[in-house]
Amino acid sequence: MNIFILVSKLYPWIGGTETQTETIADELHKRGHNVTVLTRKFPGSNMPSTERRGVLFRRFAYPNYPVIRYVFQFFNFLNGIRKNRKNVDVLLCMQLTPNGLIGIAAKKLFRIPVISYVRGGDWYFSKGGFFGRMIISRVLRKSDLVLTQTEKIKNEILEEFPKTRIKVIPNGIHPYPKRAEGRNIIFVGNLIERKGVKYLIDAMKGMDERLVIVGSGTLERELKKRSKGQNVFFTGYLAQDKIRDFMCRNGKVFVLPAIRGEGLPNAILEAMSVGLPVVATNIAGIPDIVRDGKTGFIVEPKDTEGLKEAIKKITTDNKIHGRMSAVSLKEIKKYHWKNVIKQLEDVMSSFLPQ
Repeated sequence: MNIFILVSKLYPWIGGTETQTETIADELHKRGHNVTVLTRKFPGSNMPSTERRGVLFRRFAYPNYPVIRYVFQFFNFLNGIRKNRKNVDVLLCMQLTPNGLIGIAAKKLFRIPVISYVRGGDWYFSKGGFFGRMIISRVLRKSDLVLTQTEKIKNEILEEFPKTRIKVIPNGIHPYPKRAEGRNIIFVGNLIERKGVKYLIDAMKGMDERLVIVGSGTLERELKKRSKGQNVFFTGYLAQDKIRDFMCRNGKVFVLPAIRGEGLPNAILEAMSVGLPVVATNIAGIPDIVRDGKTGFIVEPKDTEGLKEAIKKITTDNKIHGRMSAVSLKEIKKYHWKNVIKQLEDVMSSFLPQ
């Protein structure tokens, strides 16, 4: 197949969508498909369009202003598709907006099958406003297929847009040979408001365990000030390929106290793949992977006491910790890339002429 993937950002931006997109492209190429990724250039960079590991990455410059950048992205991506129309069998659009919207425009103009992939925030953040909801509604109706990461998100979409053609294909992860043997409570993610890190810091007050916060972001200074006097350590940014080794050396429990906007977080998959029990919040697709009482505990968003009690249960009872670790390692197998990419490949192949 000749596959075009549309994604707004890639490295040096780092996030779940970006990480998953690069791996999807690599894994599809390994299975013999021709893959082209259309994305934006990082502001101020001269990063060219390149071929890497057999995948062509085409990057488009744009003025970095709200709204204007989306207009440029819309027409640059459409033009890139138009120029290569004979070499496109299917479009995979990462996020409903703007890429899903670009995809359904390409479908109408060039008669290309389009698959729109809900990534979490694009569903939760965009549907609240009038124009965002209007765009999402159109993309959900006009896409040949909509993908989402978990059953919970699928059901939420069908409650509001019952005619959506939708299928669940989760995020993927590669197996990891090491197992976590650390003693710390670990958080990994961007230090932004929706990750809820301040509630985790507050939950750790009076506890003996050390909290290690991996990541950087706009709230880093504020969170450091909030944690003053506590046993909290900030690592700063850590490269993606170093995170699981860091978890293995340092982690005992992984905590994601997010308050909104998640899909199926990569950090939870990474933690489970090295045998870390997980404490996380009851939002988006998180309860579909963190099985309460089995692979970890689910608490409500902003529930500081709930976080504290869940962490205590795991850290003070070796039997609970060992059982959750073993179940996590078993559960994570269904998310291995060899299984996930086959599901995605089968879906794409169904749109080829018979």
